[in-house]
Order: sequence, then C-alpha cells, then structure tokens
Amino acid sequence: EYLSEVVDGALGEGMEAAGAADWHLHTSLIGSLKRLYQVEDLPDEVTSNVLFHLGRLADMADSALDRVGASTGWSACASEGEACKCQGVVRFGVDGAWSAPAPSSNTTECSTERFGDPRPHMSKRCECLPSKPDTSDLLRAHLLTLRASLSEVFCGPTDDAGAASG
Repeated sequence: EYLSEVVDGALGEGMEAAGAADWHLHTSLIGSLKRLYQVEDLPDEVTSNVLFHLGRLADMADSALDRVGASTGWSACASEGEACKCQGVVRFGVDGAWSAPAPSSNTTECSTERFGDPRPHMSKRCECLPSKPDTSDLLRAHLLTLRASLSEVFCGPTDDAGAASG
C-alpha cells in the first residue's frame, strides 16, 4: 500500500501532465523500483507488488506516448519560390527526394537556385527543422527513455542497436 502511494504521488496527474522538473523523479522512481525488483531475498509479495507497479508505469508511458503522438520534426514552411522563415535547418524537395539540409537563422529562399533540384519537373516545398526542440518533442524523448528503461525489466537488457541481448 505504501508503494502505491509513492508511485501515485510521483506521477501526479500522469506522465505527460508533468513538467520537465518532474522527469528526474520519474527516472529515479523507475530506477529504484528496478533495483528493488532485482533484490534476491525479497518476499514474493513485495516482488510481485514491485513488478505490478513497473508494469503499470510501462503502460502509463505507452499511453502517454500515444497521446503525445509523433515527433513534430520537419514542418512545411514555404512552397517553391517563396521564403521560408526558420531558425534551424531547411530542406527542399518532396517526400522521398530532399536536398541536403541548409542552416537557416532567419529566412531562406525556397528555390532550385538555392538548393539544386532534387526532383525535376515536380513542385517542391521547403521544410524547417527548428534548432530549438518543441516541448512535445522533449516530452516524447523523456517517455521513450522511460519506456526503454522499463523494457529492460520485461524484455531483458538491450544492446546499443536496441535489440534484446542474451
């Protein structure tokens, strides 16, 4: 029961409702529960309760990721022949055929003269990848880190490529 109160208190209104200040608390809670789960001589009731809460946290992280959605990443900023306002990098082209990204600190002309022609005879656009990540991108990265940490409990450790080892 105490463990439930600790987990509920650390999560508050949910993983995606928390601000960046709470992210360290999430990471610490999961790390502590993982270490507790690995203790050899814990009573089965305690081990089972810890595993239940780790599973609950994994489900919460997955649900939060679903609600946050995909990374915003690249976003359209101009059609061919227009100026793209972007603080970051700009690419020019169409899906499947993009120029090399070019740094942009203000506006960039969206043209074949500037970028070359990655797909001749098609209308192209510019897309911006901001140098400062969006808040939802930061939250998504946090949730993916939590999910990876939790997957070690349920799937075993992963190698550098993300595949389960062992």
